[in-house]
Amino acid sequence: PPPAGGTPPLAGEGKFRRSVGRMDIRLPLAGPLSLDQVISAYRNYLASPIGDACRASVFASLYREMALLNAWAGRQSSAISILGESLQAGEEAQFKHMGGRAAFEADCRKRIEEPSMIRGTVESQIAALGVGSVPASDLTV
Repeated sequence: PPPAGGTPPLAGEGKFRRSVGRMDIRLPLAGPLSLDQVISAYRNYLASPIGDACRASVFASLYREMALLNAWAGRQSSAISILGESLQAGEEAQFKHMGGRAAFEADCRKRIEEPSMIRGTVESQIAALGVGSVPASDLTV
């Protein structure tokens, strides 16, 4: 049942909260959210036992997302720094599914230098999903 004066919980919300807790993400599930909190959650996930167990398949994707989120928010120097960190910390096998380390770097740099590409992708996904906007709390940069 919904809390007094509140909205009813979403289906599966309890399961989601438990999963978030196990992954040590530490993101607020309601209210404002900062980009730094999101990046910290990615890093906590990578350092968690679940993230470590999946490292070979998620490492490059998660670093790419962290870099592109920063570029989308206009934080190009942070995006470049995260890209550099991924290239230094990653093993070649972790980039294989993205065409290798060089292809990963080239794709990320292209998107970081042209954040309009990122915004275009967001807009096309909104249209493809048939929603008017992306439901989200306030994201502060």
